[in-house]
Amino acid sequence: MLNPLMLICLALPLVELVVLVKLGQAIGFWNTVLVLLLMAVLGGLLLHRQGWKVLQQAQTAMMAGQPPVGPMLDGMLLAAAGALLLAPGLISDVMAFLLLIPPVRRMVARRLLGRAQDDVDARDPAYGRRDDGTRSGRSHDSGPVIDGEFERLDERPTNKPSEDRRDMRPG
Repeated sequence: MLNPLMLICLALPLVELVVLVKLGQAIGFWNTVLVLLLMAVLGGLLLHRQGWKVLQQAQTAMMAGQPPVGPMLDGMLLAAAGALLLAPGLISDVMAFLLLIPPVRRMVARRLLGRAQDDVDARDPAYGRRDDGTRSGRSHDSGPVIDGEFERLDERPTNKPSEDRRDMRPG
């Protein structure tokens, strides 16, 4: 059985070719080339502008002492949009333009984070949801708490150094 991602990677170029041929028949060869070039230029300009915005958001978050998770996800999705713009075809260009729309990009990021969290939950049952439905990390208060005292055996008392040396002599 084929992996769904592999199936998409095999089928997408064929579908792209069919769409390009149909568009070429409808509006002509040179108009199709012009549409592809305009989409590439416009997409590149939008990608450049939004990339700088995401970089500034990441720097602002880091300067505030917060992890730049949102800007990092935005950056990854913008990189995916750039890769889709490089691929020839209208379907990949439309998918790239959808990723260039910030609300769509946020929705995709939320879905990716949700799916990643579900994968973590499925692999590690101790990492999951609290009783109130919120997500949590590993619970450190589950199980019994053992109260006790300890003494470090590798430390020597500082008030009697001469006795310590005598204790360490052989015989």
